[in-house]
Amino acid sequence: MNLIEKLKAGKRNIRTLAYPGTEEEIGITVLSEAETRDAIFATEREFKKGEIEVSTMTLGAYTSENNTQVLFRALVDPKRQKKDGTYERLFKDMDEFRDLLRREEKEILIEEYNAFEKECSPSPRDLSEEELEALADDLKKNLTLGTDSSFRTLQQLTIYLAKQLSTLQRANGSMSSL
Repeated sequence: MNLIEKLKAGKRNIRTLAYPGTEEEIGITVLSEAETRDAIFATEREFKKGEIEVSTMTLGAYTSENNTQVLFRALVDPKRQKKDGTYERLFKDMDEFRDLLRREEKEILIEEYNAFEKECSPSPRDLSEEELEALADDLKKNLTLGTDSSFRTLQQLTIYLAKQLSTLQRANGSMSSL
């Protein structure tokens, strides 16, 4: 699946893998902005409920809790697809997830999540020429595609296309300004 297809697939796009230490197949989906925010707020609530202040001593625990919150929302059952094409969460609630999750498993799963998120939502600064070319080609076919892109993505695409135009003009002997 290319970058454009991944971006369009959104929550229907999952990566399947074996749950660490088992043969059980699970899915990981990339969280939406709202889900990421909910994970952060849930982390804050946990710390406030325990009357724990975030400090240099508790920062590791805070990050660990946030990773747990992210994973709870991101882990899905690839065998249980909803009507809208998204997938059911793997665990019914946070307590069940917390009781079953081990530190080593969490480290593996958060690495998988972060890699998949980067693959599905790459930084516009990291887009290759091929990916920018694919974006440009898709934009030529569907001019409304650009309205869904971030400002940074559009900025990188504009710079890429301007460089292409400049190179083309030099190759043709034209040195007029853009």
